Amino acid sequence: MREFLRVIWNKKTILFALILLLINVTFCLFQCNDSKEITLTGDALTEYLNGYDDFLAETMDNVSGMLGNSLFAKQDSFARKNIEKSAVDYGALSGLVPEEGENRGIVIYTRFQLTHFLVLGFVIYLVLRFLEEEKKGLQLLVRSTAKGRIPLLLWRVGTLLFGAAAISFLLYGSTLLVVQLRYPGADLGRAIQSVPEFLKSTYQISIREYLFYDMLCKALAASVT
Repeated sequence: MREFLRVIWNKKTILFALILLLINVTFCLFQCNDSKEITLTGDALTEYLNGYDDFLAETMDNVSGMLGNSLFAKQDSFARKNIEKSAVDYGALSGLVPEEGENRGIVIYTRFQLTHFLVLGFVIYLVLRFLEEEKKGLQLLVRSTAKGRIPLLLWRVGTLLFGAAAISFLLYGSTLLVVQLRYPGADLGRAIQSVPEFLKSTYQISIREYLFYDMLCKALAASVT
């Protein structure tokens, strides 16, 4: 417990996290620039939505054509299995109806890359905090515990996992909050294919579900980095 308090729950670490949060929010706001084209809007978005069924039909025609090609005749080949899987995945989307709505914030969230480096920077900071004992010549004292070094090791692993997950939810969550406030009114219950950038997605999930799984996966990735 003391290792957790020493590394994370202290003024220095909290201040550093707040600085990263400020940097993340500031640069995210810069990305919310209406003077540049972020994603399809207006008539272009309507045209995309109206043409989604045509895209599915064209995709299925391409799949049928490839399956009829002698190059993919071998039943157990990877290429044929991949084509057949595409047919099943896209075929399941036949009844899907993408809906018009505010997509700019969602697209900015998916494209904003700075947060990845800020999270990595915080993880590196935590690792360096573990090494401070060597600089101060206290490694023998810190590692001397009544139950041996295993408890210390477990606490450090747990501290690192918690810190990485916490900063991920904080920074990625702040990005999502900024774009939602900057572009309000986005219906997150729409199918993910309602966003033009996800035209080729075969997942039958809503935008809300995508954002949830995306943040969860990023937090897990940061924890095991």
